[in-house]
Amino acid sequence: MRNRGSIRYEHMIFAGRHTSIMRTTINIATPILEELKSIQKKEGGTLGELVTGLLAEGLHARYVEQTDPELDWISHSMGARVDLADKEAVYAIIDDDGS
Repeated sequence: MRNRGSIRYEHMIFAGRHTSIMRTTINIATPILEELKSIQKKEGGTLGELVTGLLAEGLHARYVEQTDPELDWISHSMGARVDLADKEAVYAIIDDDGS
């Protein structure tokens, strides 16, 4: 496992399965390739290791379960309109047709 700053990743293991290294050719936009090479110079290692690690992180992020946003519950006192302990008052409210 390599440590890229505070991000740790295993570039050879994805979803618990060991992967082999395959050689391929891909087209990468020039500004992105320049940024990758800059990162590579700072961190060491090969460009292939860096790209593999970044792709593994990106793929992992797609499959990580998203947590629900925290709900901010806002409540205000509405004031009592009936004493719930008074059964007759509750029935009177229920039976009231609103007129």
